[in-house]
Amino acid sequence: MRIKGLLFIIVTFFFQLTLLGSNGTTAFPFLDGVPISTSNDYFLILYWYLPIMAMAFFITGYFRVALHSHGMLNLTRNYSRFKWILTRFLNVMFVLFLFVSAQILFFYTNSVMFQPYYQIFNKMFILLTVMYYLSLLITFSFQLLLELFIEPQLAQLTTNIYIIFSIILAKQLYIIGAPNFISYLLIPNYGNGFRNGLSYVADHQGVIIHYTVGFFILITLQICIIGVSVLKFKKMDIL
Repeated sequence: MRIKGLLFIIVTFFFQLTLLGSNGTTAFPFLDGVPISTSNDYFLILYWYLPIMAMAFFITGYFRVALHSHGMLNLTRNYSRFKWILTRFLNVMFVLFLFVSAQILFFYTNSVMFQPYYQIFNKMFILLTVMYYLSLLITFSFQLLLELFIEPQLAQLTTNIYIIFSIILAKQLYIIGAPNFISYLLIPNYGNGFRNGLSYVADHQGVIIHYTVGFFILITLQICIIGVSVLKFKKMDIL
């Protein structure tokens, strides 16, 4: 099952690269995300969202399925619940690191072969990558937290709806001039360079998230999600 999920992710990388890679205005357009002001919303959301959707499918059941296989055996042998669930989160962090690294490698290969980009790896690139990674980490950590309360498939569906809803709603809030603090509830926007002010393409920016504030919010949220997950898991009857 995991092999099929991995192949699905790779296919979406190629599809994303085909959709925008050769026409992008930067070397890594997925880091820029979806502009606030554009008439091509659904196409841009599609190219940006595809690999993320594949990743959501890949980690589905990362708590529940693991718990009902080898996890239950480990826990009945006095394996620490805290250690078990923390290990699962660390595994997800590592998997997401590989995911983002592979995505960067795909687009970097394309930019070197076909595009005249220079000085790609600089401070701005690092900030963009960190915000993109953290926004994905919190989003998928929330999906894992939901698995402790509801079925994995429903948790995955809820996460995917939240991602799309956040991207679309943020634009509408920006258009009507809603207070910026509302946008900070929409985590997927944190990883969009067009929306956090880190994109090189200033013409399409509509800054609704200040990346320095967003960074500390994401770190705080990750700590809270892990804390709530540990408390919930300790109270669960797993036998």
